[in-house]
Amino acid sequence: MGRDISLIDWNQVNSLKQTEHEYEMGLLRELLKLFVAENESRLDEIWEAVKTCDYDAINRAAHAISGSSANLGGCCLAATAAELEFAAESRADFVPWTELAQRLRVDYIETVDALERFIGGED
Repeated sequence: MGRDISLIDWNQVNSLKQTEHEYEMGLLRELLKLFVAENESRLDEIWEAVKTCDYDAINRAAHAISGSSANLGGCCLAATAAELEFAAESRADFVPWTELAQRLRVDYIETVDALERFIGGED
């Protein structure tokens, strides 16, 4: 990745895992399923919006990804989404939009993979 941001905030994930133990088994797995279901389409929205320079659509989808990934401990993904969101808000012409959208997708895949491995190892 080449950035100084950890892929996962394991303190956040462990906090969710602790909540799961106290209240409902399988909560973390269900949160991850919801996260994937919602954000797959958001990534597609961003890709299409980048092609058409629809800054408002980029902003909305990136904001949603940033918040939901931060809630699950996906700090690298949240940071990339926030970067994309800020660029869309400023309507910056100099942004390498395609590169940033691709980086967002890579961060998403790596985040989901790491969380799935963690959850799978807990059964």
